[in-house]
Amino acid sequence: MTAEDQPGVWATVNDLHLSVAAVPEPSTYGMLLGGLGLVGYMARRKARKA
Repeated sequence: MTAEDQPGVWATVNDLHLSVAAVPEPSTYGMLLGGLGLVGYMARRKARKA
């Protein structure tokens, strides 16, 4: 009999292993540079209006 057959019984994970990448992926750097570029653009645009 499995956990799905019994009402009120939930299957659990006993050995959960999470791995962390030591080096970020290139897309992470791309998103970071894109975001910083947008922030810089907005700051420069705001400074010109004032």
